[in-house]
Amino acid sequence: MDLKTLTKEELVAEYNTLAEMHGRDKVEDFKTLGAGRTMLKGLIKATTPVPEKVAKVRGSGIGSFAKGLLVEGKTNAEVLAAVLAQFPNAATTSGCIAYYKTKLIAAGQLASSRKAKAEEAPAEE
Repeated sequence: MDLKTLTKEELVAEYNTLAEMHGRDKVEDFKTLGAGRTMLKGLIKATTPVPEKVAKVRGSGIGSFAKGLLVEGKTNAEVLAAVLAQFPNAATTSGCIAYYKTKLIAAGQLASSRKAKAEEAPAEE
């Protein structure tokens, strides 16, 4: 509804309809059209329900996604490509993937590739 096109009488009627629906006092008249528009805008704003904020689900972000792929055994390059495909606006770099990998190794959720290579190498005599 475009409030600028309503007459003073239409503003009063619209205001009173909303006021009655929401248990507010009715008005007889507005001093000016501008005052009527302002009052009606205020009533609309006051009676419009505010949507609840949706909480971000923990574990649904880039870090969780990348860590999951690392645990599956993907390489850093594969993980980076998958992250950028899944989250096109992400500013994720290979350094970010390395950080996630380091955190997983420190938490014991991923074996260190250095440790595995050292164990595979023959012992020097």
